Amino acid sequence: MLTRTEAIKEKILNEINTGRLKPGKLIPSRHQFMRRYSCSRGIVDRAVSELVSGGYLYGRQGSGTFVADNRCKSFSIKKVYLLDSFSRSEQMRYSNETSVLASEIQRICPCHIISKDEVKVSLGKIVCPGNAVIWMRPGYEDLLVMKYLSSAFIPQLQVGRNYDSYDYVATDPKSGIREGLKWLVKRAGKEILFVAQEIRTEWPYIAERQIAFYEICAELGIQLDASRIFVRDFKDLKKDVGELCSVVMAQKKFPKAIFILPVQAVLPFVMKIEERKKYAGTDFTLLIFD
Repeated sequence: MLTRTEAIKEKILNEINTGRLKPGKLIPSRHQFMRRYSCSRGIVDRAVSELVSGGYLYGRQGSGTFVADNRCKSFSIKKVYLLDSFSRSEQMRYSNETSVLASEIQRICPCHIISKDEVKVSLGKIVCPGNAVIWMRPGYEDLLVMKYLSSAFIPQLQVGRNYDSYDYVATDPKSGIREGLKWLVKRAGKEILFVAQEIRTEWPYIAERQIAFYEICAELGIQLDASRIFVRDFKDLKKDVGELCSVVMAQKKFPKAIFILPVQAVLPFVMKIEERKKYAGTDFTLLIFD
């Protein structure tokens, strides 16, 4: 959730974006904003002050606060914020991929890595002209913040995801899964046990991967057996992995080729199946994709 101040800033920015508040024109009084948005004077003051600091509004002594004409200015990126997933207790344990990308960006302009869990408390410094944001595999829960940054004209790039109309960089699931399945078939044959997550609207990339899997199987002449397709939501990881192991062990012929899409299920599955004396690389070949 955005703070109350951030929510009021988003409303004011939306009025600017839609033309209700026009560049160069005086904004409504603080009391008018208070009545319009049903909030306190302190919240309005903070929201307006932060928008002035960010360059979206400007004050003219003795005259009031006016809308800046940011949309007519040429945009150049002066600072990049790289948003990745890591907790405060893991401060520097972000992915090597993120570290390499940050180093490359640093050659051109300052780059700061921030945990996505901490981004809401950093919005004040992110929302400034000249800043840009790169999201590393954003989740559906990040869309509210992405919408807010978009309303503030902050350029955003997604890595590994494709939500709404935002720019993105992502792997081609078809190419990756095609190469993976060729390798799996060569090592373990065409009788594949397929493990997938249930398709959910907040994870559009899951549907892309499942469709790619079925299409490539048809392309490679892999005939799928319904008894070897395991689909769950994997919200209760322990329960679903337990059921997966039971399905695997109940097969008349132990599956030599296993393709697991939900990466969070891989380690628990391998550990559980090893308890039953079946080992990856010896008893079965495992393909994962993330």
